[in-house]
Amino acid sequence: MPGPTPTAATLVLYGHGALTESTFDFRRAQGARINLYSWTREGIPVWDTQIELAANSALQDGEIRQSFATVNSSRIGGTVLRNYALFAPTDLRLPTVPDGFNETEIEIEGVEVTVHHNGATIEASNRLLLMIDENDDDNFLFLTDVFNDENFADRSLDVLWCACKS
Repeated sequence: MPGPTPTAATLVLYGHGALTESTFDFRRAQGARINLYSWTREGIPVWDTQIELAANSALQDGEIRQSFATVNSSRIGGTVLRNYALFAPTDLRLPTVPDGFNETEIEIEGVEVTVHHNGATIEASNRLLLMIDENDDDNFLFLTDVFNDENFADRSLDVLWCACKS
């Protein structure tokens, strides 16, 4: 089952996730299009071995596994999505960051995150992994916090949600 046309860059969001009552209008310009891939429908937990394998494939090859069958694409006219929350990957199996990746610590909405990326900078990279620092169990980010951050707002991305939606 093929998904939408891939963009030039893959961003893996890895950690614990949760549903929220908050929604947002998934409206983006064509030049900053996002395809959001996730393992399951809302309300169904995922095993960390599943998300670890998927993240490893995306980081190694830039490919999103066919098993990530739930796909939402941003639209110029917009579509309403639930604003999932991403938490630190505490006690999860972590993906393998390929050799040669760089690591940059940034702050998004007051939350410290680490971005592993295959280029010299976040902007120059086409394979990225974002995780909230593990020692920051109390904080979380909404999808919109990441999508609107200056590092990701004006670029097209295939976003792989490696977290639960329950």
